[in-house]
Amino acid sequence: MSEFRPVLGKPMETDIRYPLTYRITTGSRVAAVLLCLFFGGSGIGLGVFLSTHWNANLLADGFLALIAALLVLGAAWGLLYAFTATLTIQADRLELHKVFGTRVIARNDILGGRYNRGRGGLYPVIVLRSGKSYVLQPNDFGFDERFSAWFRTLPDLEALERAATLAAIENDPSLGADSRQRLAALATAKQFGVAINAMAMAASAWLLVFPRPYAWAIVAAIVLPWLATLCVWLRPNLFQFDGKTGDIKPNVFLALAVPPVALAVRALFDVTMVDLANLFLWGPIVGLPLLLAAALVPRPAGVVAASRMTLVVLASVVAIIYGTSSLALVDTAFDQAPPGVYPTHIVDKHRVRGKQTSYYVYVAAWNSGIEANKFRVSSSYYYNTNKGDAVCVDLHPGTFGLRWLQLDRCR
Repeated sequence: MSEFRPVLGKPMETDIRYPLTYRITTGSRVAAVLLCLFFGGSGIGLGVFLSTHWNANLLADGFLALIAALLVLGAAWGLLYAFTATLTIQADRLELHKVFGTRVIARNDILGGRYNRGRGGLYPVIVLRSGKSYVLQPNDFGFDERFSAWFRTLPDLEALERAATLAAIENDPSLGADSRQRLAALATAKQFGVAINAMAMAASAWLLVFPRPYAWAIVAAIVLPWLATLCVWLRPNLFQFDGKTGDIKPNVFLALAVPPVALAVRALFDVTMVDLANLFLWGPIVGLPLLLAAALVPRPAGVVAASRMTLVVLASVVAIIYGTSSLALVDTAFDQAPPGVYPTHIVDKHRVRGKQTSYYVYVAAWNSGIEANKFRVSSSYYYNTNKGDAVCVDLHPGTFGLRWLQLDRCR
């Protein structure tokens, strides 16, 4: 589908014979019919089942009836769309005929075009001057060279944005005395961007695969998001968090987002926390400084950037994961206080097989105030213990007062 990519400076509109009309392809219609028959049949089957098994639980039955109705209505809409949807391109407008109406977009209202990358390849996107955008589905409509020729007449927004960013860098006196030095600073920033993203991936792999020494692996994953954020704050004209593929400036969002995920996985595997309510209360607060630092990074004037709201939403998710996981791991990894020891015995054990086998041990009640009796253990611990074996639960006070548990042999 690379033939659909727009190219600036190649007007070909005189070669296009309007109107250009595209309907849903035969292959897409067949796929739509099969899916709609499946979901519609499921809805009808659920409705028949409810009609013969209706009972006094109106809330549950009503919910299932709503699902059945949505399945049938969705299937009907899908069938209508497959056989009625049409995209028509005129010289002065674009018409998208759908099930319940027609969307008309005047040519003068189109700011330009770009491509979004998805699992199915490249998807042409029309961006309006109002800021709205419409993704056109090439797999559904079967676009051809005529569409390619028309799409090339639209301004290439990606190229325009790259040109604007490059011009801003070349005219930025803080990056060097002349254009050559400023472009050299950009080249150095690209190398550093690759390096810091690679460091984030390496630190995450270190933490997940072989976290030795344990404390240093945790610290590395905690520090790297701040290092990425510092880069954007110190050089917003060279680094960014919200760029797109092919942008001039290096995007270091990977270094912001990947280590917190690794921290979360490590905490999930390693930590049995007692005070979960306090953890989920204080965790987001711990992550708040990172959220503010990432969401409020300065942006150079004159450079087209993505919506800040998108960055705020993504940074919020990252910060919550980061704060909660960091708090849990630091609270346990750096806890030097002696634990309380509670003797008990193993009452059951089991494995959960998947991409990675997990091992669990169940113990008898050991503390009237704490109900935790399920512990994730290593494979060696699992195979070297049996039901009825005496074990001890260590209740640790936590570095920050968040109590956590550890199953051990009695000493």
